[in-house]
Amino acid sequence: MVRALLVPVAEFDQTKFRNVVEVLKRVKDVRALDLVHSPGKFNPQAYPQGHVYYNFITRDDDADSLFLHDFEPFRKTAVVIGLLGWSKEVTEEIIRLKKNQLQRKYPAPIANIIMIFGCPIAFESKISDVFCVDENLSNIETRICDATSRFLCKFSVYASAYEHTTLRSPGNLTGVVLKQRKRLSSSFEMNPERSKQMVTRGRRLKLNANFYLMAGNLKASLNDFSEAIFNLKAANDYLWLASALDGLAVCIFLLSSLGVPYRLPQFLNSLINSGKNVKSMLRSPSTTPRPSFQLSDISTSFSSFNESDGELNVMPFDVVEETIINCGHLSSYYYEYAKTEQTENVPAIVSSESLIRYALLMVLVDLNGKYDMSLVNEIVQGKSLHEGRYISENFNMEFFNFICFHVLNTDFEKLPVNSQLRIYQTLAFLFSKAKMKMKKALMQQLFSSISGYERLDLMLRDFCETYDIFIDRPEDIIRPNYIQKDLLLHILKLCERVGYRGGYVIYGLFILTNFKQILGSSQQVEIYDKIKRFSSFVKVGARCWNDDFLVGIDFEAVSGKLVEGEESTVKIHIRNPYAFELDIKELSLSTKDNFSFKLLSPDKKSINDFKDSYKIVLKPYSEILVSLSIIPENNGTFAVDGIIASIGICDKRKYSVRVEDMSAFPPKLKKSVHCCETETKFREWRIQVVHKQPLLKIVEVKLRDKWLMLLDGERKQFSVILKNTTTSDINHLVSIHINAELNNKALRPNEIYEIEYQIYKKKPFKILNKNDLVKIKGNQTFKLDLEIVGKLDVKEANLVLEYSYQKNTIAEYLRSLSIPVSLTVYPSVELAGCDIIPLTSNTSIGDMESKTCWQFLKEVSEEHHNLADFCLIALDFVNMWSEEMEIVIQYRMDGSSGAKEPRMFITSEQLQTRKNVRMFVPIKRMDLDEQLLEQKIPSLRNKQFVVDKKTPLAEQHFIKHSFWYKEEILKHLSAIWKVSSSVSSSMYLGRSGEINMRGFRFSSRMIENIRVEKVKLKLKLLNDQDIVQDLNNVYLNQFYTVRIEITNRNKYPIFGMLRHIPVCKDPPYTYEKKVLINGVLQFSIGKPLDSNETMIFELGIVFIEKGDYEWGALFDEMPDWKDGNLTIKKQHLQREQLKFKVQ
Repeated sequence: MVRALLVPVAEFDQTKFRNVVEVLKRVKDVRALDLVHSPGKFNPQAYPQGHVYYNFITRDDDADSLFLHDFEPFRKTAVVIGLLGWSKEVTEEIIRLKKNQLQRKYPAPIANIIMIFGCPIAFESKISDVFCVDENLSNIETRICDATSRFLCKFSVYASAYEHTTLRSPGNLTGVVLKQRKRLSSSFEMNPERSKQMVTRGRRLKLNANFYLMAGNLKASLNDFSEAIFNLKAANDYLWLASALDGLAVCIFLLSSLGVPYRLPQFLNSLINSGKNVKSMLRSPSTTPRPSFQLSDISTSFSSFNESDGELNVMPFDVVEETIINCGHLSSYYYEYAKTEQTENVPAIVSSESLIRYALLMVLVDLNGKYDMSLVNEIVQGKSLHEGRYISENFNMEFFNFICFHVLNTDFEKLPVNSQLRIYQTLAFLFSKAKMKMKKALMQQLFSSISGYERLDLMLRDFCETYDIFIDRPEDIIRPNYIQKDLLLHILKLCERVGYRGGYVIYGLFILTNFKQILGSSQQVEIYDKIKRFSSFVKVGARCWNDDFLVGIDFEAVSGKLVEGEESTVKIHIRNPYAFELDIKELSLSTKDNFSFKLLSPDKKSINDFKDSYKIVLKPYSEILVSLSIIPENNGTFAVDGIIASIGICDKRKYSVRVEDMSAFPPKLKKSVHCCETETKFREWRIQVVHKQPLLKIVEVKLRDKWLMLLDGERKQFSVILKNTTTSDINHLVSIHINAELNNKALRPNEIYEIEYQIYKKKPFKILNKNDLVKIKGNQTFKLDLEIVGKLDVKEANLVLEYSYQKNTIAEYLRSLSIPVSLTVYPSVELAGCDIIPLTSNTSIGDMESKTCWQFLKEVSEEHHNLADFCLIALDFVNMWSEEMEIVIQYRMDGSSGAKEPRMFITSEQLQTRKNVRMFVPIKRMDLDEQLLEQKIPSLRNKQFVVDKKTPLAEQHFIKHSFWYKEEILKHLSAIWKVSSSVSSSMYLGRSGEINMRGFRFSSRMIENIRVEKVKLKLKLLNDQDIVQDLNNVYLNQFYTVRIEITNRNKYPIFGMLRHIPVCKDPPYTYEKKVLINGVLQFSIGKPLDSNETMIFELGIVFIEKGDYEWGALFDEMPDWKDGNLTIKKQHLQREQLKFKVQ
């Protein structure tokens, strides 16, 4: 069609203008047979069967389609017809003036024509391109033919200008031409130069074909379209090829309307027939079109495909219909392929209107029942003959819906308003004929919502509620599903196409918030990018996200409490559940009861000073910890129920954490959205804020060079000056010591005790002026007198002071201060080893009277003490220092019940550097209660030990016994070292310290040597006169008696078997033939032996052979003898056996 713009050039009332427009539309079809000869390219006599069809319009929208005029010239306004009403005042000068004004106002059209209506029959204008119409409109058809002839003359000149013009593809609506992407070569492609030539020729032929179609020369148009399609197809110019196929379909339709015979080239018939197989014409192709779409020999000239294969015939209407529909399939396919390849920018209006044409044809054919001449005339004349009729049941509704939906599935929102309205109006008509009332109403609403979207939003909300989607009540969505998601995605596309930016923001945020689990990452990013772009046009508001961002809140506080007026850190755990990046601004805490606090920025400034500039970036699918500094401004319970922030494009609002229902069974589905409502619970974070607390600061540590040099065990006193820097008093001040080794679970209880002992009993620090530190006032400076003890491997000692101001309880709040002291500790004297040596009643001490320990034993012996009740502790010391040392050992021995003071044993030795010495300390054997020995090893921290199931029971008994014997010894034993006074020139003279005796280690033999046996077996050898026999004078053939005294030192009675154990030391070693025994060697004691009771048993013997003999005894304790169970529990051996030589 030829677009002709009708404009009044003088005063023309609206009714008269409308009547004139209707008159012209009745004569819009102009036969070429009625036109005069034209010498130009578009001579109507060249194809007298042709028609020129006008499309009279009253609005100039050339600017909207300017970039398409070289691509599809029928979109250009070709003619401007100025309408003028005749009056007596209309003169030639006025007509010439109006024409000049018309040309200046509309310089772009091909022809500018003036038509004067209501002229007398005798009136004629001599000015070119001015045509007069009689009052009775009798010559209207003649004047239209004259104007058309004039237009064709100018059209020939216009078209000739394109013969040597390089045609380029259209850009987008802004006129920007898309830069073509380099295509990958294939086996079907020709060389670039040849391809370029075919593109140039194909585009020129396609443009000429459009020109011929406008001028009514259908034969020339069909030939040029055919050859253009051949060249464009061979060169893979898909955009121009698709447009050429659209033009060919129009040309074939007009040929069928005239009943003119025609014939398509063979290759074109094959190509069009292949359109039947393009099932996914509206889906983006993923690969190059199939070889069946390619030309087998692209070097062959077009003429070889255009050879006559018979006479021309009028095509049946069913063949015409099929040809047109297949052309539509192919054009849509190539439009989509051009989009996918990004080789061309496919204008949205072109592809959309192409689909609309074919959808409209499908509906009209179904309404008419078939494709025939009546339908063709209806379409050509623009008349509707099917009012009240609707599509049949056999109509392909699925494909029709797909086409209609795809019409809007482009950059629809970028189309001009008129184009959008025209498409909405056409779709409304199609949906009406398809009995799709809701879609028809939607299109009508969109048609009327260009200036306002209130009614459209109500319609969309009602539509959503049909699918249980409640925009204002998202909590009523029980389980989001894919059907709901797809519906919302369609609504977003609709809002985007119609320019409803506010709707896109509302529904976009809704689907992101409630359907993110089933949205793909690319979908999320695309939706949010568009929301950000549209949010500048509408107000988003605060209620756009749900509470998925906040994970948790953690307070970094000493003792789990905050202090009034002091800065504390809050860590906020935030996550981004989306696939796009988000910004967090104006972050703060939401508190209950409006608890007053001050929020600081990372640079310790008030939050109000930086809330506009401070921004946190959340990466996609990430979690971060944000640290904020707060200062509570009063005490009490600080309850936080969420955060306040502006996230992304949304305004500032509160975000909380929902408390999940952890019930074993999920609740039943709601029968309606308004029933079974439950209260939503949110998590709270509570922390106590205590009243203002003091703060200590170290003013001075009074040490020379801030450093100490000590020997192991040495003590040193010094002072530390401290200051309370706040106005709060200190009424609680203690020192604590921490050792990480106590957390080692692999240590045994006795090893843990040793560590605890060094920490709690041998503290490295000691406060000497505790009584002066009961209360420390605010802003007071005070002195702390300390004593430090040197310990090996300690390079820095820390005294930790815990202090606070307590109103109620000591556990209310504690603050600590660490006082570090740098020191170097050198080894002094170390305990290298130890042993316990038993003594017997026969031990001789006459030769060792010079030794202190032997002198002590001699004194004890003279006091009628049995030496067998004593033993010696052998201590091995090593001097690790560089000078001679004096070692002093002191042992306090408990005296008898009548003694006023305990007996003290003191001994000393001089020890040269790097030498060792063994020193002996006499101690009395210990009789510890069995219950004490079986007690658990205590903990100085009151720690509850776990029952040890891995260590054997016997080993556990040994560990307990050795611990308690060691503790008993260390109660009485101490040792110190001194720098020897013999080295008078030493700079270390006068230094002294303690020797660590905790390194004392027991073996089972040592325990047997030191303990007093619970069942005492004492053996005596008596002669025939019951006098104790001298063991050095035992003779043959004399009667002797072996007397055994058994004493029970337990607190319970015992029973068992007593055994004599004679041993002969000379070979043969058997005693049976050397000793006559009057009795049995093994027998029961007869009755239970009570506690502290003694029994005597005698056995007569006679030696009949000389030699060395030993006589011992063994008692087998049987605790279950009352039950008849003679199982042996313990065996008790005598401490001293009889040793004698028989002469």
